[in-house]
Amino acid sequence: MDVARILAEEGKIGVVVAEKQNRGRGRRGRNWLSPEGGLYFTLIVRPEIPSKKAHLLSLASGVAVARAIKKEYDLSVTLKWPNDVLYGGRKVAGILLEMAPGEKVPKYALIGIGVNVNHPVSQFESSGVALCEILGRRLSREELLRSILKELYTIFEDFSPEEVLSRWRTLSDTLGRKVRVASPEGLFIGMACEVDEEGALILKTEEGRMIRILAGECLYLRKA
Repeated sequence: MDVARILAEEGKIGVVVAEKQNRGRGRRGRNWLSPEGGLYFTLIVRPEIPSKKAHLLSLASGVAVARAIKKEYDLSVTLKWPNDVLYGGRKVAGILLEMAPGEKVPKYALIGIGVNVNHPVSQFESSGVALCEILGRRLSREELLRSILKELYTIFEDFSPEEVLSRWRTLSDTLGRKVRVASPEGLFIGMACEVDEEGALILKTEEGRMIRILAGECLYLRKA
């Protein structure tokens, strides 16, 4: 992400790929373990979409990763709001979106994607799993990278917020669950009811209030 930001500020677009990361990070600045064997890359894009809808890029990227994994390995993965890809309830991939604000549209967006591929994640992280552990064999990271990029470019070439949201809802593991979300505005607990046109999660509290959360850390409290 740091290298991609430098290139983006120079006016470039493209993809930056890392063999491993020493300072990998996730949401809210958390460290993210990213040793050799995983697939780590950042896509530099200059989206022509309104800034208020730019968070949809994260949801769209989740859809792209899920579709690529399904096509490559015939695995049915699901999406956890806002940007995790799950298999059997365990995290197999994550997405980090960073943007440089512009007047009407973002100056640029960095879409960081990490996929657990050939390193045994379950040995040191009970909530995660690697594709090699699921399938029982080592995989080609290059082939998966090409597949994900193809899905990303297909979605971004003619970006449709309505289509992105429809696909995300179909793959969602979050909607219909009771969740706790830590956001910049505070901590909220409720039923995840919907994702709106800007990618915000809509919660219904036990008191019947509807809460709109654009960004935050989502924790499942119980199965639907």
